[in-house]
Amino acid sequence: MPADGGTLDPEALRDRLAQELPAHLVPSRFLVLDALPMTASGKIDLARLPEDARPVSARPYRAPRTAVENILVRAWAAALGREQVGIDDSFTELGGHSLTVMQVITKLRAEHGYKLTFQDFYRHRTVAELAAVVTDAKTARAGEDTGGPDGPGGARARAADSIVWLRRSGSRPPLFCVHPGSAHWFAELADHLDPDQPVAAFEWPGLSRPCPAPESVEQVAELNLAELRRIAPSGPYHLLGWCGGSQITTEMARRLHAAGEEVTFLLLDPALDTYERENMHEFVRRFERAEAAFADLADAARSGARPERVDELRQRAGDLLNDILDDGEVAPPEPGDDFWPGRIRVWRELLQTRLAYRHTPYEGRLHLLAGDDVAAGEHEVAEGVSFEDFTARWRELASGGLTVHRVGGNHLGVLKTPHVAEVAAVLTGLLSGARQ
Repeated sequence: MPADGGTLDPEALRDRLAQELPAHLVPSRFLVLDALPMTASGKIDLARLPEDARPVSARPYRAPRTAVENILVRAWAAALGREQVGIDDSFTELGGHSLTVMQVITKLRAEHGYKLTFQDFYRHRTVAELAAVVTDAKTARAGEDTGGPDGPGGARARAADSIVWLRRSGSRPPLFCVHPGSAHWFAELADHLDPDQPVAAFEWPGLSRPCPAPESVEQVAELNLAELRRIAPSGPYHLLGWCGGSQITTEMARRLHAAGEEVTFLLLDPALDTYERENMHEFVRRFERAEAAFADLADAARSGARPERVDELRQRAGDLLNDILDDGEVAPPEPGDDFWPGRIRVWRELLQTRLAYRHTPYEGRLHLLAGDDVAAGEHEVAEGVSFEDFTARWRELASGGLTVHRVGGNHLGVLKTPHVAEVAAVLTGLLSGARQ
C-alpha cells in the first residue's frame, strides 16, 4: 500500500517481490485500488473487484461443447463473478478458494444432482475435466454395484481414496501434507512451493463417499501409510501436519522412523494433547447441534411443515453451520441437502477419534513451525498454553530434537496469502537441506 501522497512504481515493486518469491509467483501486472471490496466475513469479494483486478486466465478461451460443460461454466462464472469462463480454465487460477468450491458443489447438487467433491475439484481443475467426472459418474450409477463385502457400493475406507495430488510434477521426493479432514487447505501452499516440489495431501475418504467412521488415529495413519508406500515404497519421506493433522502425522512419522526410514517431520501450528482441551469437546457438541438441526430441517420438509417453519429451520441450520466453518460463510441450506450433514458428521467423527489419541515420543527430529496464535497462547487447538510450555511439551515428545521456526499469520492465515509465502519459504529451505 503506497504511503499517503505516494505513487506505485510497478518495476520497483516487481523487483522487490522477485527477491522474496519464486519467479512463477511474481505478478506480471499491478493495479491500484482505493480499497479492497470485502465480504461480511472479512474475505476479499472477488465478484466486486474491477474486471482488470481479477485473476486472468492464461489459456485460450474454448466455449462449452456439451450440456454438462455449459452447466459447469455457468456455475463457475456465478461463483467467481465473471462474465466468461472457458472449459480449459482452472478454478484456482481464476481466484477460486475453498468457500467458492463449497458454493459451487452445493449449487450443482441442489440444481442438477451432480455430487462432486473437493477431491474432484483439486484432481480435475478445469471445466472440461470436471465435466468428464460428472459424465463418468452418471455412467457408473447406471450400473452401480449394490453389494459386496463392504455393503452397498463397497463402503469401506480404502487407501487409494485418501490422496489428493496438488502438484504431481517435480523431481524431488513428494511433500505429503496431513489435515484430519480435507486436502483443500494446502492448495495455496502447493502453489507457493518450488515448482520442482511435488505436493500431495491426504483426505479422509468419508468426505467423498459413505464409509464407516474412523476407528482411531492409528487406523487413519495406517491407511495413509498404505497409500504413501504405494506411491513411494522407500524414503526419504517428507511429512507436514497442520492443526489437528498433527496427531495423524506424528503417528505416521513414528511408524516410518521405527521402520528405519529417513523422515523429514514437519508440524505447522500443531494440536497439542487435544483430549485436555475443553474447547475441543465443545466443538464436538457444536457438530452434534448442527447435525440435529439438519435432521430437524429434513424431517420438517418431508412432513410438509409450513413454509415459515421450514425457513426458520433453514436459518438455524445455516447459523450452526457457519458457526463451524473456519473459512467463510454459506447461505442457509436447502431442505434435503445431503452435502453438509455428511461433512459435519465426518468432522465430528474425526475429532472424536483425535480426542481419544495419546501422544507417544517420536525418536527423530521435529521441525515445528509456529504462527502468531501459538506464540500468543491463543491457538484454538492449544488454547491457554503459553508458547514456552507449548514448545517444552513438543521438546519432550520429540526425543531426537526440536527446531522451532516462527512464521507470521494466525491459525488459518499461515496457509493463506500473504503469510503462506513465508511458510513456503521455510519449508523450501528445510526440504532443500534434506537428502533428496
